[in-house]
Amino acid sequence: MNPADLTLKKAIAGIWVRENDKLGGFLSLNSNGLFESNWTNHASNALRSWRYTGTWTVAGGICVSTITNSQSIGTTNKVPAGTVEQWKFITADERNLVWESDGQTNSLIRKK
Repeated sequence: MNPADLTLKKAIAGIWVRENDKLGGFLSLNSNGLFESNWTNHASNALRSWRYTGTWTVAGGICVSTITNSQSIGTTNKVPAGTVEQWKFITADERNLVWESDGQTNSLIRKK
């Protein structure tokens, strides 16, 4: 891994949350290359939640994640295991993590 990717990987490792309270949950990027995310949609009438686990790394300034386990409650709408995603970073610092993936911008703040 090149030094810039290693620095970025170390910088984004941690627990991230949304400021929006309608979709509670977290994204945990562990320094060992594993991730876990858990999201619940509190705005819907019926409980809907999603949990994903997998692996992640940084290559060429892009985060590449692979989902190894995918679960959902209250919905069949989920990303299947085996899916590989690439995140192009817009901001990645000690407080904010903003990236673009498949034309959608996502924003989280550091919890820990």
